[in-house]
Amino acid sequence: MSMVPLIVKGGYGEHGRSCFLFPFQKNKYAMLDCGIMDTDPQPFPVVEPELLKQTEYLFLSHCHKDHSGAFEHFREAGFKGWLVAAAPTVKCAGIDYDRTILLPDPKGGLEEEVTLKGGLSFFYGRTGHCAGSIWLHFFGAFGSLLYSGDYQKRSLAYAVDPLNATRIILLLDDEQSPLDFLGTRLANLHLIAGASLPFQDASGAAEAFRQAQSAIGGCIANAFCRLFVYQEPRKLMFTENELALFSEYLEKNTARARTYKEKLLERLVLDGSEYWNIDFLYGKLATAIQMCAYSHTGRLVTMRSLGSFESVYEIDLYLNERIEELNQPDQKDGCSMQDVVDYLNENYFDFISLDALAREKYFMNPRYFGKLFKDYTGCTFSQYLTQIRMEHARDYLAKENYTVSQVAYMCGYNSVSYFIQTFKKVYGETPKQFEKTDFCDI
Repeated sequence: MSMVPLIVKGGYGEHGRSCFLFPFQKNKYAMLDCGIMDTDPQPFPVVEPELLKQTEYLFLSHCHKDHSGAFEHFREAGFKGWLVAAAPTVKCAGIDYDRTILLPDPKGGLEEEVTLKGGLSFFYGRTGHCAGSIWLHFFGAFGSLLYSGDYQKRSLAYAVDPLNATRIILLLDDEQSPLDFLGTRLANLHLIAGASLPFQDASGAAEAFRQAQSAIGGCIANAFCRLFVYQEPRKLMFTENELALFSEYLEKNTARARTYKEKLLERLVLDGSEYWNIDFLYGKLATAIQMCAYSHTGRLVTMRSLGSFESVYEIDLYLNERIEELNQPDQKDGCSMQDVVDYLNENYFDFISLDALAREKYFMNPRYFGKLFKDYTGCTFSQYLTQIRMEHARDYLAKENYTVSQVAYMCGYNSVSYFIQTFKKVYGETPKQFEKTDFCDI
């Protein structure tokens, strides 16, 4: 189970305006709900025009306006993709749209997945929330994502289908989160979860995601627990020198590297290690393989996330496959650094960081990833991303259709003041001053 980069446009930390997107192909996105918050002067989610044009499918979990009320707004703003929902949802929401895919009633769950044009596959089932309400479980080369909608296991009025997923990520934003209650709920739903430490605002979400993704690796060492909450690593079983030796073996003798790697993994099994040792060892071994592959082929090899494994034995088999591929000179797996540059050009509006991109998308050591990026582009990751965002910000401001705060959000900044500060540093004037300037003279 690799994690999907999720773009949040509304619905987090607020009641209403639910709207999430994720990429499933290059330049193609799926949107999950498009709600409004009618108690706010700006009731609609702010979605960039180019992102809306790249939205191939819009899925509605149910008809309530906090999940579907922005559809006509998005349609007028340029959405021309496919609407995907159950028939009662479309009818109750009052939507009349030619490009609509109506999902039949699953009637107790689907045995085969639904696959749409473009390779987007998913299962779905009833949530018990209202007529036509559904949960969705997407999967494919892009990763795995469960969207539960407003799931109610013990609904008295509507039918409910079991969630088709086994592991989830929990980002805790409340110091008082009832962990015992969560553990019981997970057991009842037959789910395993990794949970972060509590965080206070959206700026901490990326680190919280990393923590939860690390913590879920605990299921490899403890098959009887359902909830794994992140803890700061304490004593590590392995030294940097031991792991450096593995890198040397990869370059000189892959057979010896496999044998040495097996001995390291064996220590995890014998010692019943805490999850941070599993996370640390797998991360180091994976990074060593990636560095070796890049030095020989110039390609970034994407590795599976730790949470996708069931056991140390499965990790061992997977790493053996990756090591064997190092001996295949025509291996085309992975992507080039130009692909990374293209990704930034196409996703500048998301809250991207070097650490999150390296760890979550390419599963690489951030410091090493940053060095490769600078060697390729001639500038740091932060400098390149800022340059792209500022160019788009200037274009948006020149159109005079957006406020400064909207432009900041559309260019990936969750702090308007920091956006203004950055804009002035780059262009020598604030966004407001720029708006008053004759664009033709620039």
